[in-house]
Amino acid sequence: MTGTATLAGAFEMITTHISFMRREVTVDALLDRQEHQRREERGWAGRRLGDLSQMCHLASLPYARPVREPAWLGDSSFTPEQLAVCFDRHQPDLVTRVALVPADPVRIGLRAKTWRQAVHPATVLSQYGPCSVILPSAQGDDLAWTCSQACYWGLGLIVEPARGEPLRLVEPAIFSPDRFTGALWLFAEDIYVAASVAINQPV
Repeated sequence: MTGTATLAGAFEMITTHISFMRREVTVDALLDRQEHQRREERGWAGRRLGDLSQMCHLASLPYARPVREPAWLGDSSFTPEQLAVCFDRHQPDLVTRVALVPADPVRIGLRAKTWRQAVHPATVLSQYGPCSVILPSAQGDDLAWTCSQACYWGLGLIVEPARGEPLRLVEPAIFSPDRFTGALWLFAEDIYVAASVAINQPV
């Protein structure tokens, strides 16, 4: 994505790689091109908006609707530059959240040597999108047991043999978040930053 003013569409499918709980994670995500352009215009292209606490604050406010300025805004660690990217101010006591989540995870793949190494971080990732565990082989684990565990946790299971195509043994559960969280927003920010770094230019 070049970040030019002419947009071919609202979203662009990207694939990027991030580290999560010391594991290699591959993410296919829909990148919000218009949100990227808005950030670029405000001098914040390809950069994370903030930390978990700040993302939780942002997620607590409605989008594009003026609200009375919350008390935490003046006491928070947002810099003036971050505030300018995240909010519009119409009156001294009214603010409007204009920031949006920059990426929507479509598929998440976590690589590990064994199922036991993968299951904890994978179940955390499954709160952000459909997640599959990618193993180099059964690694001595009982394959039927591993498949049953994947089904139990709602995780996909892919085995990559030494030769040949990867085998998708279990599909991940359909992702339907009960609520939008600051943690999910922060994960999307990491995807956005990783995508910009991967192509060595603003996303």
